[in-house]
Amino acid sequence: MTCNEVRPSSVTSSLFSASVPASTANLGLAKRYVAGLSAEGGTEMWPAISQALAFPAAETHLRQVIFITDGSVGNEQELFGLIENRLGRTRFFTVGIGSAPNSWFMRKAAEAGHGSFTTISALHEVNEKMGRLFRKIERPQVTDIAVEWPNGTGAEAYPQTIPDLYAGEPIVIKAALDYAPRRGDLLKVSGDSALGTWSAEMLVGDADPGSGIAAVWARARIEDLMDRERRGADAEEIRAAVVDTALKHHLVSKYTSLVAVDKTPVRPAAAGLGSEQVPNLLPYGQSMNAIFGFPATATGAGVYMSNGLLLIAAGLALFALLCAGRWRHAAPNVRQA
Repeated sequence: MTCNEVRPSSVTSSLFSASVPASTANLGLAKRYVAGLSAEGGTEMWPAISQALAFPAAETHLRQVIFITDGSVGNEQELFGLIENRLGRTRFFTVGIGSAPNSWFMRKAAEAGHGSFTTISALHEVNEKMGRLFRKIERPQVTDIAVEWPNGTGAEAYPQTIPDLYAGEPIVIKAALDYAPRRGDLLKVSGDSALGTWSAEMLVGDADPGSGIAAVWARARIEDLMDRERRGADAEEIRAAVVDTALKHHLVSKYTSLVAVDKTPVRPAAAGLGSEQVPNLLPYGQSMNAIFGFPATATGAGVYMSNGLLLIAAGLALFALLCAGRWRHAAPNVRQA
């Protein structure tokens, strides 16, 4: 196993110039490196992710990048393109700490990176959730998974790129088959495991029917269509496909919504409409300064404030000395008068 650490800040830096063996000595260096970090400047995501994906990957190892942040991410499209274009055989995992991170971006970035998204809402969850993540990525069960549908049966399945299988974390594939499977039809799943090539078969013709499965598939299709639009597909074609799927399955989407009509109004028809200002909700742990002042994380706001107070105090002291000197200079004139 090899490891490295990249620090996202105004100036991106890394502990090692390339991944190094995860020896006791190197892990000790990594811990001291993290302990010596301090929040300063802004959190620039693009250079850090770019540098992490640029490190050469060993042919004998599956490289896994873990992106951890407690700040919001704004330039989603740019980062999606970076991950998708430079991923290669790397697996990209995301971890969001607190309520500020953009959960939609973190989830979609992990999907684009064939990884998973972990959310940590409070500090007491860090050890348990990070420990679970590390245990999981240490032992991927099956990678490069492929599904073969029964002979003569086409399928529109999502996700189209199947993620790796990890212990305790199932993979769910939603598929619409062109034809109803016949009794005895087999579905084959194959991939690579630590012990070599792996495959398994299951009967699909004897599956039990269930309600709501079509809507689950439709939601997956709409999400895939929106991903295609983000990658540059024709917007009008995507919109038409989304509307058709959403209306057929009665789903809310970017282009469709459900309208509720209240048949028992409580306001008299002749009464005028009133209005009032509704306060916006902020993420837990943030203040208005996070929006209209300094960013809430990874800044030197505390240092700037301390320096400012010291300068004000020094200015007041200098002003007091100048006033005292003028008083002593003017005092003899007052006595002569």
